[in-house]
Amino acid sequence: MCCNPGGRCCDLHSTLVAHLKVEDWALYPRLMESKDPRIAATAKPFSDEMGGLAAAFNLYSTRWSAMSITRDWNGFCHESKAIIDAVVCRITRENRELYPLIDDLDEAA
Repeated sequence: MCCNPGGRCCDLHSTLVAHLKVEDWALYPRLMESKDPRIAATAKPFSDEMGGLAAAFNLYSTRWSAMSITRDWNGFCHESKAIIDAVVCRITRENRELYPLIDDLDEAA
């Protein structure tokens, strides 16, 4: 879903999906292997609950073209709110629950 000639939406899409994939494929698996049981136990539910967010965002961005948005504005607004809420929830939970554990581990090292 490229919104303009400058490709700003494409930049958002590629940046967000790349970030989510790095977390899903690299960060969470490494944290689940942590010797600190608190980190491993916290990372597992994150991976299980949020691991499909990159794929969901990819699907969302391919589903909504300028034409499909025009045809179904309410559907677009509903799906946009849902995907944005999911990303915000993930960021909030990571900042509140996961990253402080990693900070504690770094400080203990």
